[in-house]
Amino acid sequence: MSESATTPAKTRLLVSVEEALDRARRFGKSMVAFSRSGTTHERIGVIERVERDADGIRLSGTHHASRIMPSAVASIEVDRSNKMKDTVYPRLDFRDASGQAVFAVVGFEGLLPFDAALAGCKEEALPALEPEPKLRPMPAANAAMPAPLPFDALQIAQQSGAEVMIRHGMEGFTQEWRGRVGQLKPAMGFLNIIDPDFHLHLKDGSLSAWQQDKAADDGNEITFVALDTDGKPTGLTISGPASAFTTSGR
Repeated sequence: MSESATTPAKTRLLVSVEEALDRARRFGKSMVAFSRSGTTHERIGVIERVERDADGIRLSGTHHASRIMPSAVASIEVDRSNKMKDTVYPRLDFRDASGQAVFAVVGFEGLLPFDAALAGCKEEALPALEPEPKLRPMPAANAAMPAPLPFDALQIAQQSGAEVMIRHGMEGFTQEWRGRVGQLKPAMGFLNIIDPDFHLHLKDGSLSAWQQDKAADDGNEITFVALDTDGKPTGLTISGPASAFTTSGR
């Protein structure tokens, strides 16, 4: 296929989850995106390995760390309609039985490597769907910082400079990133981390608190769980040494 091909913009991909992810290794630079409860967690780079084990399928490499249970995915949809300026960002949407996206893989190198990777895979046309959220633009430098939570584990970890792990997920999909939290950038109603291999977007007002998960503490790291406005876990967690979550020395 090519960018002038007649393939419909939106199709259903008739292959297994494992094969679709294995094909995604050939997209080149890609984004694996998960969004729930006002939070979007994105890993960006080349998917280096797709491995199957008793716990599902693992995507790994320098820029990726995700785990997928194939049983959580009922269908895989291809969307070649996403454009930002003159660049096409084709994507695979992995959807559950209700049609909700579990996660997505977005190609950053255009249609040619995307279509070449899917060559030979059977696709069937879909009716027009509601558009997916567009890729977010870079935040404006003069945007106002949202009011911090009474205890904001993310902002305190950023100020501490300690290495932490930020994980987001649900039953059937988890994705994580480990590093030092860079600048927190407010824009368009979100608080954002924008690093070359990791983006995190927190919708203003979507979190009510960070609660320590003492059951997850292992003596080396402690974990805080982000709660929604009803006080329920969102699936977003941050883990690190105790020194990452103290205000002393700031």
